[in-house]
Amino acid sequence: IRTAYAIPAQLAPGKQETLALFEQGGFLSSDIATYVKKFGLPNVPVKVRNVNGYAGAVNSPSVAGEAALDIDMAIAVNPQLQQIQVYEEGDDPYPVALLAALGAIADDNTAQTVSISYGMDEEILGNAALAAEGQVLTQMVAQGQGVYVSSGDQGAYGRSGSGLHVEDPGSQPLVTSVGGTTLFTERTGGYGGEEAWNLLGAGLGATGGGISSYWPLPDYQLIASTDGKPVSIAAANQGSSARRNVPDVAAVASPTTPVAVYSELDGGWITVGGTSVSAPIWASFMS
Repeated sequence: IRTAYAIPAQLAPGKQETLALFEQGGFLSSDIATYVKKFGLPNVPVKVRNVNGYAGAVNSPSVAGEAALDIDMAIAVNPQLQQIQVYEEGDDPYPVALLAALGAIADDNTAQTVSISYGMDEEILGNAALAAEGQVLTQMVAQGQGVYVSSGDQGAYGRSGSGLHVEDPGSQPLVTSVGGTTLFTERTGGYGGEEAWNLLGAGLGATGGGISSYWPLPDYQLIASTDGKPVSIAAANQGSSARRNVPDVAAVASPTTPVAVYSELDGGWITVGGTSVSAPIWASFMS
């Protein structure tokens, strides 16, 4: 990943950042140790922050694997991270857990960068939940915390499977929504090319993306047209001129060009794709 994207060494050696992750349950620290040892990476301190009294136990193999993926990508992309803080809330339903974790990350204000690999269709969550998250994100942005969120793995249809839907919190205007690509590399591992991950018809998923049903078009998605009037940056590509367009950026996510992670509960070494790969890559890169 570092070679393909020409990710530089730490640009400011004296300025190490802390990265926070949201996870809906616990993980095995031994999984991280195995990954770090395999690829000769430093032992970046990983600190668990229990939210709402969660005891920190591994409550789901899929969550443990997700956490391992997020942590692995963060360390791989920026081995100079000062610390990774894992905010775990595995007792409550997802929307409650996410909001509680966001609130804790905002109130602690110890992480400069945040990565979230979870999402749910805006229509499923409802306007009240979207607005509540937006309030917490306003606090985080005011504090200088950058938030990077996966755009989803079900293409333009979201988890609902019919009709067009985008996922929250990736559709929030105060986060950077991270989409997914298929990444081609040269024989030496250098960058060879990239295309949108779009394999839904083959049963291999597709990058989330589309138009928010809730948030208006943010100012940063406006550019000057030839006549000098502001137009939507996405209008020429069938995007919206009135509502928030996602994603903002992208990185490798296709399961046909996957990454390797170690997850004992999944049988050991596995290869995985999804915007759960690309979101922590971008968050760690920006750190």
